[in-house]
Amino acid sequence: MHTNDNQLAEALRAFLPAAASYTLHAGPSGMNNTTRLAEADGERYVLRVYETHRDASRVEFELDVLKSLSGLALPFHTPVPVAARSGEPWALTGDGKIAVLFRYIEGERPSLRSRSGPFSFGQTTAWLTQALEKTVAAAPPAYPPYYELDQASSAYSLGEALRFCAEPPELFTTETEALQSIGAWLANYRRQLPQLKTLPHQLIHGDLNHTNMLGRADGTITAVLDFEFVTVDLRAMEAAVALSDLINGEPKDDALWPAVESFVRGYAGVSKLSRAEAEALPLLIQLRRVDVFLHFLYRYWDGIDGADTVIRQIRSAGASLAWFVRHGTRLENTLKPLSADSS
Repeated sequence: MHTNDNQLAEALRAFLPAAASYTLHAGPSGMNNTTRLAEADGERYVLRVYETHRDASRVEFELDVLKSLSGLALPFHTPVPVAARSGEPWALTGDGKIAVLFRYIEGERPSLRSRSGPFSFGQTTAWLTQALEKTVAAAPPAYPPYYELDQASSAYSLGEALRFCAEPPELFTTETEALQSIGAWLANYRRQLPQLKTLPHQLIHGDLNHTNMLGRADGTITAVLDFEFVTVDLRAMEAAVALSDLINGEPKDDALWPAVESFVRGYAGVSKLSRAEAEALPLLIQLRRVDVFLHFLYRYWDGIDGADTVIRQIRSAGASLAWFVRHGTRLENTLKPLSADSS
């Protein structure tokens, strides 16, 4: 159950002076948290309540990384947490969920189909990768790397997900073809995993997409938000997650390829990946799509989401994998300028 308005107001008061007057407004919330825009004594804030876990170590790690980033001169904004009156970096709602308050950052969600949006997205991804390479968190990360699919859930195994793909329950038999393609991809991926693990590692944001950024009307990105899933992972995974946001489902080719090419120019103008990393990107982009499916499958088994949500994710992952069969070679060639070996 998502946090109600009374609990949100109680959590907000834990951060404000006792006599402060305030207002709360609905804001764009993700699948994993509830967000409200708050105003108090002429200042604006964003209140977030974590809905899917009560693990303080995860939030502590996120805030530790944000504190480190705040000391760097970045060409974009990152969230600035506000401490609670108790001195703690978070507060608890009446039902025990963790709430964090951030200072409000001006901006709108950027369009990745605008002329400058994908280029700015590529630049921002590279800048953030460079910044996180310099960032050292005091605590160990709470989330495993993307490639460790066997560790993606503490309650369910990848074997159970593979059985679901091979023998879908009656509610999902209409998606048999897509599930078979996901299962086949997972089997092939496992064979390539040892080589992936040899690639460079560092901190990554882990969920870099247009819903977690702010920008200007022309598409230029001015802020990166929501570091909830920050962890140590493959350096190239940051670019893969970002590219996955451009290559989502079955995009129209006339809009897709200019966007990907623009992203690549933006990224390569700031930084380069090794040849092995650049060659691994198509596989890592597919990993992101399949990981999202697994995330929502596990949420369904936990009773958080319904079967309709899982079906949407099955179709999305299946369409994405089918797209790679048709366009993978062109994508590989388009991504070559990201390699340090390219001219």
